[in-house]
Amino acid sequence: GRCQLDLDARKLFDQDGQEVPVTAMELDLLALFASRPNRVLTRDQILDAAHNRSSEPFDRSIDSRIARLRKKIEINPAKPQVIKTIRGVGYIYVPS
Repeated sequence: GRCQLDLDARKLFDQDGQEVPVTAMELDLLALFASRPNRVLTRDQILDAAHNRSSEPFDRSIDSRIARLRKKIEINPAKPQVIKTIRGVGYIYVPS
């Protein structure tokens, strides 16, 4: 896509090579998605794998984190093409 993730350095870069500031949780999410491209991940799987915690009923914290991440990596966050929502299930990372 328009960004490049360096997992060893734990950094994200834009198309111009400039570092994009991301939190540790956002990097964990990106690493999780990058390790499972084109696979739907449920919110529970994301919480378990990227944040080492289980979900609580009506826990929507992942949705907020995904929204913030989309603002940083998507060309148009309102119409995501990289991290897509699978309604009622979770999210899928679709590399270009």
